[in-house]
Order: sequence, then structure tokens, then C-alpha cells
Amino acid sequence: MVRIAILGCGTMGLKIAGNFAYYGHIIKIFDSDLKQLDSACDRIHHDEDQLYRDGLIEMPKFLGQILCLNRLEDAVKDVEFIFECIIENIELKQALIEKAAQFAPAGVIICSNTMRLDLDKISENLSHKENFVGARFLFPVYYVPEVELNPSNSTSTQTIGALRKLLEEMDKVLYFRSSSDPLILDEEQREVRRKARVESLKKSSGIMVVRGRTLPELTSSNRISHGGARSDLIDHGNNASNNSLSNENVDCSICMDRPRNSVIRSCNHFVTCYECARLLYNRKDPCPVCRKRIDDVIRVYT
Repeated sequence: MVRIAILGCGTMGLKIAGNFAYYGHIIKIFDSDLKQLDSACDRIHHDEDQLYRDGLIEMPKFLGQILCLNRLEDAVKDVEFIFECIIENIELKQALIEKAAQFAPAGVIICSNTMRLDLDKISENLSHKENFVGARFLFPVYYVPEVELNPSNSTSTQTIGALRKLLEEMDKVLYFRSSSDPLILDEEQREVRRKARVESLKKSSGIMVVRGRTLPELTSSNRISHGGARSDLIDHGNNASNNSLSNENVDCSICMDRPRNSVIRSCNHFVTCYECARLLYNRKDPCPVCRKRIDDVIRVYT
């Protein structure tokens, strides 16, 4: 279980968040657009229902938890990875990533889902440029295992190794961009891959067992492999990460420190410590799970 922040609650950001939650990770989504955040629950439920109908999950519910937050400092506090998924505007991406880095732990790995923008320009003011990398998920995210890796000139092998470990444990396949143009699947290719993913699971021995192993290959020849091209960038050692991909259970979903000991009323979600729940209530912030108004906070004693 890894703590991950997603910056941007648009179509790609939400589906990337859902894909991580699908595998049981703790996800915090940040967006300054409250309408996007307020609609996130319904959009996630729609994806869960679709994956359930397709047979990719046994129950219409992701394993992980998704929290929707409109304060950047709450979203990136104590996370191990940040994935930026906002619109293709270099000034906006640069400003958001720089601000996120100020609130996040020093060793956090920051990934940008940019399609064409200059990664060195985006990261030029970061204190730890070596922890920054381009990682572009292909749409539709749940059905396409490939993730396009695009290192900046400063990206370290440790950063690539940590990202690779995270994604390969989700049966994602990293590949390097083979030209200046990104790989984009058209509608027909997307539908072919969606059907192939569903069929591969139906033929497997169980749900979430075979993911992406029998799908038709993409055209890129720069897939990362233990013996393939660009392997010089991959650190295969046991210390491949600047961050430990922790399996520890996290307590309060906001501070990640104190134990959960409060119920948010009236939705009855039990995800925070009393101090953080009161902070949300006093700021008039909604519940981070369902985005409903917080009417009261009840401390639970055990």
C-alpha cells in the first residue's frame, strides 16, 4: 500500500487515481475546482460499475481509498509519489509542481502526465530535479497496461527504479518514447485493447490475475526490460527507491500520523483523527471521501 497524490481531478487524473485505488493504494486527489471534486465520487462509482460489468473486479468497489481534497498541503503531506495530471499549460504545471514540492516530503517522487511539454522546463526550479520524471498513462487507463516513461535530463536511476517498482506491481509496462511524438491510440485501437483486456481476464483463472500479458503489442520498441534497450537507466538493486514503498497501514487519512478516532457526521465516514476532523469542520471543508457537508465530528473511544 503506497500513499499517492494525484494533482488534477479531470478525466485522466481521476482514472489514474482509480487505477491506483484498484490495486489497494491510498489516493489523495487535489483540485482547486470544487465542482470537479464534488462530482468525483459519482465518476469513480461509474468506473467501478463498468469494471465490474466487464469482469475486472469481483465487487463494484476498488480496494484502495480515494480522498478528494481542495487544499494542496493536505493532499501531498506524507505521500511517496505525486502524479500531476492538469491541462497542457507549462506555466500552470510548473507553478503547481513547485508548490506541491514545498509541502511534500523531500524525497517524494513527482511525475508529470504531460504529453508534449518540456520536462526540464517544468522542473527547472525544483530543489530535487532528480526526483522528477514524465510518466504518461495511455487512455483508457484501466485497460491499457503501457505507461510512457519520459525522463528529464536530471532524472535519476533511483527515481526510475522506484516508479518502475510501483507500476510493475500493478502489472503496468513502462516503455520509453521512441520519437519526439507521443504514442496516441485512436478510438478503434482503444476499443480493441479494452476488449482484449476483458477477454484475457475471462480466460484467466480468476479476477485480477492476468493483466495485460496477452494484449497485442504497441508499436513502440522501447519497452523497458531487464535486458533491453535503455536498461542503463534502470537500477536493479534492492535500494531502487528514494522512498520506501511502504506496506504500513496508515492511520488518519489527512495527517498520516495520529490514529483514526472520529466519525464524520452525517455521512459516518471513519477516516481521520479527531484533530484533523475538527480542522475540516472548522474550515467548512466537506468530507474528503464523499464530499458531503460535515455537520459534526464525534470522537470514538476504544
